[in-house]
Amino acid sequence: MIKKLLTPATIISILITLFISLPGGCGFMMIFPVFITIAYPIYALFSEKNRRINTVKTIIWVVVFSIIYGKHFIAGHHKRAIADDIVAQIFKYKDKNGEYPESLDSIGITTGSDLKSTFHYSYYANRDPQPLLFYRGEFSGFSFFHYNFDKKIWVRHDI
Repeated sequence: MIKKLLTPATIISILITLFISLPGGCGFMMIFPVFITIAYPIYALFSEKNRRINTVKTIIWVVVFSIIYGKHFIAGHHKRAIADDIVAQIFKYKDKNGEYPESLDSIGITTGSDLKSTFHYSYYANRDPQPLLFYRGEFSGFSFFHYNFDKKIWVRHDI
């Protein structure tokens, strides 16, 4: 049963799905194998032959998709927590100096730091009346969040 369950095609498909979907901003890529794997439960329900194997394969794919979604969900919350800390530092700087900082360097976040290079935060202070702080969404590379300093909320934008 193991040989029928973990065929080379199944293993390669799982590895490719994980490879293209786990990097930051690429979670949406799991949509392509989802269309293929939707056929598994339907086939397993109506086929007497290999029903058990197809049901187990469906469960394996549900676990793979759960891992991908969970990784992006947790990483997205982690990014937001760091971004909220940056916002707090910006407001602390503004309260102390009466104006927004010129750059993230002014509040101790250097240009070469892991914070900027890993999480892709960007900050522009020369915006009137408020600066612009934004970062790329975790699940989709085609979305980003910016902080509205007047309303004190994060706003999502999809490209």
